[in-house]
Amino acid sequence: MIKRFAVAHGIKTMAVLLLLVVFSCARQKYDLEEIRRRAEAFDREITLSWYETDNYGKPSRISEIYERYEDLFTDEALIRFVGSKLEGQSDELQRRRLNYLQGFLIDEFIGLRVGDLDDRVLDLQAQATLSLANQEVAFRDVYGELFNSSDRQWRRQVHEARSSFIRERINPHFMERLKIQRETIQKYGFKDYGDFQDQIHEADFEKLSNLCEELLYETELIYHRLLEETAERTLGLDLHEIRIYDRPRLFRGQSFDAHFPGDRMVPLLENTLEDMGIQLEDQDNIDLDVEDRPEKEPRPACYIISVPDDIRVLVKPMGGAEDYESLFHEMGHAQHYAHTAVPEFEFRVLGEDGVTEAYAFLFENLFMDDVYLIERVGLTEETALAYLRQALLADLSSLRYYCALFLFERQLHAGLEKPWQVYRDLWERARLTRMSLPEAQADHLMANEDFYSVGYLEAWLLEAQLREILRDRYGPQWFSDPRTGELLKELWSLGSARTVSELSRELGYERLNAAALRRQAERIYRLTGEHHG
Repeated sequence: MIKRFAVAHGIKTMAVLLLLVVFSCARQKYDLEEIRRRAEAFDREITLSWYETDNYGKPSRISEIYERYEDLFTDEALIRFVGSKLEGQSDELQRRRLNYLQGFLIDEFIGLRVGDLDDRVLDLQAQATLSLANQEVAFRDVYGELFNSSDRQWRRQVHEARSSFIRERINPHFMERLKIQRETIQKYGFKDYGDFQDQIHEADFEKLSNLCEELLYETELIYHRLLEETAERTLGLDLHEIRIYDRPRLFRGQSFDAHFPGDRMVPLLENTLEDMGIQLEDQDNIDLDVEDRPEKEPRPACYIISVPDDIRVLVKPMGGAEDYESLFHEMGHAQHYAHTAVPEFEFRVLGEDGVTEAYAFLFENLFMDDVYLIERVGLTEETALAYLRQALLADLSSLRYYCALFLFERQLHAGLEKPWQVYRDLWERARLTRMSLPEAQADHLMANEDFYSVGYLEAWLLEAQLREILRDRYGPQWFSDPRTGELLKELWSLGSARTVSELSRELGYERLNAAALRRQAERIYRLTGEHHG
């Protein structure tokens, strides 16, 4: 999935001053609206290529598409031209548009130079099979095996085969990609890719790093207790015995499978949306694919081919509540883009990742709402509370992982030698699970998301605030109130014209912070602790 990079108001280094140099020839040569039109056409084609590879295993066409649009990504003067327009713009929204566009062009300037590498990695993931004893497992089916198999020895074998394949076949391409990315971004005067992201994003990376450290510290005790009790209950293992290949099974929650049958998943989604005043069956601009195919990418995704006219959602069923959560998460994205009403390309397609991720989390986290689980899913109170405790563990695990990932990415992109050692230390600290150096060598580059972690972290904070407001305004059954749908449609219509911080303030909060997130986690822990005890 193409990563979107939000560009904040106020880029402040000498590097950007170089981009803002005004060339009179550039003024005469380039047309801003034509640049926008070409950028959107490129984005549409590249996203469609990702969709076809992820859905059907078709060969990736990334490098081919970059070649067709090389006029956007080989001419450094074009980026300077956009910078010159930014320099002379006083209107806040127009500055934001230009910031988003400039960040997109710089990032895709890098993308052109790593397109061949991206093609190779995607093709390897889509087409590779791992040979184990007398059985072959598609690379993209590995997580499903780890998720569903009760045979610990088999899980270990599958995991080790995957790790070896990544180290030998995939990581060399990732290492070359990092090298090209760093060399290219330095041409613009940035120290490294992390420096570039820090300066174009609204979030202050130092402050976000401090927040990540705080969250890792503040959640460790609860996470430790939940992980310890779940490992004993589900796997019969002590905390120190858990290994990486045990974790998917540990979070599988198979004891709840009977409550989340596959044939109820889509109807529940449709009914939930209908209560909010949204008729999914009438939304011709959303295509939902929940079929299971071997070549299908296991990670759920929403592909914004053309906003708001062509939105596609892929979910590969693996069983149980996680399928429900994945479907609802991606539908949160889809509804956001399908309702986007702003005309500007930058506000329809680009912008801060945390905005759309917050809407995705809002729908996913319906399965962390005790009232929803009882009234809509149909769980008994006892089952709902037991499930909530498991869900809280999974949510804290993900939150802690993305805190660690962000801290790691800052060091990775700074050119740290032997980054897998830092990755292992941060991973073990966040997950409270041992990781060997060979495992870290395999996973540390696969884990890198080029700071998409920032969007996830901001989304955790904003979604908690949004959910708190919806509950306060419309009561415990906020998810069944048409006024919720009306408020969400109003927010969705803005696309990405508002930043995460602006949306937080518009909801009535002084600023974006973790207070609402902490309150909700503590509430669930207390509520389920009374039952558990």
